[in-house]
Amino acid sequence: MKKILGPRILKTGVAVSLSLLITQLIGINSSFAGVVSLIGVKQTTKRSLHYGITLFLGSIVSIFIGIFVGLYLGSGPIAFGFATIIAIPFLVAFGFAEGLVLALVVMYHIIEAPPITIDQFWSISFHELILVFIGISISVMVNLAAPQRFEKYIQEGINSFYLQLSNYLHQVSLALQTPCNSIKVLSAEEYLAKINTIKRLSENADLGRENSITQQERLQYDQLIFKLRSLRGLLDILEAVAIESRRLSCSYIYSEQIAKVLELLAKIQANPEKTTISSYHRIFKLMSKLEQYFDNSPLPASREEFVNRSALHHIFLSLKDYIDSLFVLKEPQEYLS
Repeated sequence: MKKILGPRILKTGVAVSLSLLITQLIGINSSFAGVVSLIGVKQTTKRSLHYGITLFLGSIVSIFIGIFVGLYLGSGPIAFGFATIIAIPFLVAFGFAEGLVLALVVMYHIIEAPPITIDQFWSISFHELILVFIGISISVMVNLAAPQRFEKYIQEGINSFYLQLSNYLHQVSLALQTPCNSIKVLSAEEYLAKINTIKRLSENADLGRENSITQQERLQYDQLIFKLRSLRGLLDILEAVAIESRRLSCSYIYSEQIAKVLELLAKIQANPEKTTISSYHRIFKLMSKLEQYFDNSPLPASREEFVNRSALHHIFLSLKDYIDSLFVLKEPQEYLS
């Protein structure tokens, strides 16, 4: 169950309060700076800063349009509609689309001012820019002071994947040992669900890296991203293994040896990063013996035996790729240097 009160919500509340407090301290009675902070607290400091710059520059453009419309068309409904029609293409053309909504709000504040002189228009415009600047500055500083972290969440997700893949490998082993029984391995629905989970974790890892300040933090996220890419590869290989295991008929042709490899592999998969090198060496030896069997085994005596042996050989080849990819997870930093 997702947390209702997350760190981003807390940061947003703090930013809104600080913005309103500052406007009160400088004698401005307006909640607009709080609105700017509300929208300005993005997932990363970089995104908050980019949004802030876009909004500030867009507000300057909208102010000029607002002054022009306010002076010549007044503050009626037609004036607001006409100003909107003019402002949106200008803001988009200048690349300020991200801050478009609040920039238009600034323009509306200018237009709705009562009939005043040009000097008073400029005074109101300066007042609006101050509010925008305060809201932007606070949202950026709050994000900078308390950047959102994802390492623990992502690593927990990766560890959960390790256990799930270990369970699937065990199920494939059972399917090979009892091919006549219908044992659930990895369904298409489960595969797609896992792919979506990896995608979500990867998006968080990218956000975390973008939010990193030090080189050490960026390296940590690089390793997490590398692990997630490896998990995606392992999942694809496991899907191929699951498909081949379903092709086997009621034949036990040498499948018990591959089942042994799968059982050992399932144990390693449960915690590949802390598994000893000797366990990896052991599984490499088992795979070497299997390779010799497939190279030296006699030709199949029947069509059924040919189909079964072909499916087992495909499983064997997939397991070779799987083990190589899994071994990389023990020292991911070596592959990032």
